[in-house]
Amino acid sequence: MRSFFLSILTLFACPDFLLAHKPLKLEFIRNEGQWEDAVWFKAPMGNGAVFFESGGITYNFFHPEDWKTTHDFSQLSPQQQRAFSMRGHAWRVKFQGALIPQVQGAEAQGHYYNFRIGNDPSRWASRVGVFHAVEYTNLYDRVDMRAYDSQSASFKYDFIVHPGGNPAAISLSYQGLDGLHLSNGDLVLATSVGEFIEQKPFAYQVVNGKLAEVPCRYVLSGQVIRFEFPEGYDTALDLVIDPTLIAATLSGSTSTNYGHTATYDIAGNIYTGCISFGVGYPTTDGAYQDDFSGGGWGVDMAFSKLSSDGAELYWASYLGGTGSDYPHSMFANDFGELYILGSTDSADIPVSSNAYQDANQGSVDIVLAHFFEDGTDVFGCTYIGGSTDDGRNVASVNYGDQYRGEIILDNSGNPMVASFSTSTDFPVTAGAYQSTNNGGQDAVIFRFNQDLSNLMASSYIGSDSDDSGFALRQNALGDVYLAGMAGDANFPVTPGAYQTFFLGDTEAWGVEMDGFVSKFNASFTSLLKSTYFATDKQDEVFFLDLDNNDDVYIYGQGGSDIPIVGDVYSNPGSLQFVSKLDADLENLVLSTQIGTGGGTGWFDLVPIAFLVDHCNNVYISGHGCYGNVPITADALYDVGGGGFYLAVLTEDMADLEYGTMYTSGHVDGGTSRFDKNGTVYQGVCSGGDFATTPGAWATDQIGGWDIGVFKIDFDVSGVNSAITGSDVSG
Repeated sequence: MRSFFLSILTLFACPDFLLAHKPLKLEFIRNEGQWEDAVWFKAPMGNGAVFFESGGITYNFFHPEDWKTTHDFSQLSPQQQRAFSMRGHAWRVKFQGALIPQVQGAEAQGHYYNFRIGNDPSRWASRVGVFHAVEYTNLYDRVDMRAYDSQSASFKYDFIVHPGGNPAAISLSYQGLDGLHLSNGDLVLATSVGEFIEQKPFAYQVVNGKLAEVPCRYVLSGQVIRFEFPEGYDTALDLVIDPTLIAATLSGSTSTNYGHTATYDIAGNIYTGCISFGVGYPTTDGAYQDDFSGGGWGVDMAFSKLSSDGAELYWASYLGGTGSDYPHSMFANDFGELYILGSTDSADIPVSSNAYQDANQGSVDIVLAHFFEDGTDVFGCTYIGGSTDDGRNVASVNYGDQYRGEIILDNSGNPMVASFSTSTDFPVTAGAYQSTNNGGQDAVIFRFNQDLSNLMASSYIGSDSDDSGFALRQNALGDVYLAGMAGDANFPVTPGAYQTFFLGDTEAWGVEMDGFVSKFNASFTSLLKSTYFATDKQDEVFFLDLDNNDDVYIYGQGGSDIPIVGDVYSNPGSLQFVSKLDADLENLVLSTQIGTGGGTGWFDLVPIAFLVDHCNNVYISGHGCYGNVPITADALYDVGGGGFYLAVLTEDMADLEYGTMYTSGHVDGGTSRFDKNGTVYQGVCSGGDFATTPGAWATDQIGGWDIGVFKIDFDVSGVNSAITGSDVSG
């Protein structure tokens, strides 16, 4: 089907009005006799609801202050209870001149409702269906409409104009409002319980695999809204708008940057990390380091914090000395403070006065920083390392692997790091599980206090060859899982573990390697469990995550004979895998191959981000994708040679929920992240063809290369719970 799509985002401007009470995902509940006959679907939304009817949409909302009062109604005095009344306002949007459409639910949710309303059995209904969306087919001649959930507001509704359809036929008559006007392109709805906003319309198409906006605006005549397209549109092109591309922006730098890493905070703000080659990165007033220090051949780390929609730059700063400084991983705490893991050969990083280690002890050291929420200062910035190289992976295989490792926060908010060291004197703490380097490069795992002044726990783990630590997680009991690459047969594994024998191969690059997963106690003084995860080829575990039962999921690269276990979706022959081990690392529960089915080898899909969400859906991101990866029909992009591939597997990895490409960029090292609701924050090194969203902070690429970042909500995860009760029932 070749179509033209017009997207309208309904946004409630007052945060207290809806957002404080809004469920993570909307529910569109079908009417099976429990409501008035005119209603097809109802979507409860915080302090109100939206009703979908054949000829229009009805909104009914209560005043936010009254809604809050109902929460503590039992605490009011009897006089206050008698005097209390709920202020509400209802209004309707009528589809003027519409046909009689077919209205149906789409994407059924996994639960249902039973209604027993009053004593009238005709208002009772059982096993009532709940959906993620409502679709109106042929609302106007060859014009459909789809209403569905929006992460950033209440819901979106899209008009889909098929070939032969006329967007001028769409006519929305607003009835029952106190006022209606346009402001900066938005539609403002005045009611007795506050103002509501419908954002200016956004229309776009996909042209040759690229998202192209079609200029569109509201036209208001009395109480009727229509849509105008001043530049017209191509009616012969398909356009896909699901999932929601929330933000995509460049850095705004006038100098060249290489993209390395990205992360998020609980407000959905976007953080990017890159290496900058010179003056010109858009540092903000009062930034911790506003000048480039890299010198003739050096590079500085550079970081930006952007708004959740990628439209506003909150702060940007360099961090570096006169040598070469590289970011590897970032993590933001609940206060919007950014933790950074990097590596440096500079002797003059601007460390804090309380730094645990104020000087570079070797040729390359690890560097950590904890930035203020506004980027103007740091709580702490420190080196950590020994007398040789630390933090730069000497056993890298993929492009950029030397800049891996991960920083996260433990259950108490302290930073923990997985990395690597060739030093024989890397700082370890008393009672460490392994206090000395066993040979070559060993993995290291360590924890600091929040201002980076005190090394709380630190240990090596490794064989007599080169080993790497890539990822870590902590469970609710405080135990810490570490994943990475083991270089030889004497890497520490424990009896009863899933795989206790080394299978490393030297066939391709002359380096033996098996993946590993190890489980430590919280102080890193005891190795509780440890296993290889490998074939007889070269294998590495780059990412690790835990589900709600503390089962261990891993994502990496290996031989094409990685086992396929369980009734899972797979692309056999792929050199990329996702596997699930039990919490004790004794049993392989599930395992699949997901990638190109062989392609051009390891380099055809390099893992960059990974997630297991609240509902055990599995998300992957990787770059350098030239092979035949599985793409779903609703892909954002279905082309992008060498670019990013993103996919979602359903619970138990049973099916491919989504697969898409995005641009032809790559990263030069480091990792990016998904949040637990399934939104990716992906850093990109753009060569000039990065697709940005309208209103993005920076849309023009000035230097030869630049860091871009895209944020996509895959609209898969989410937990919704509604509970009511009194003193005696619930």
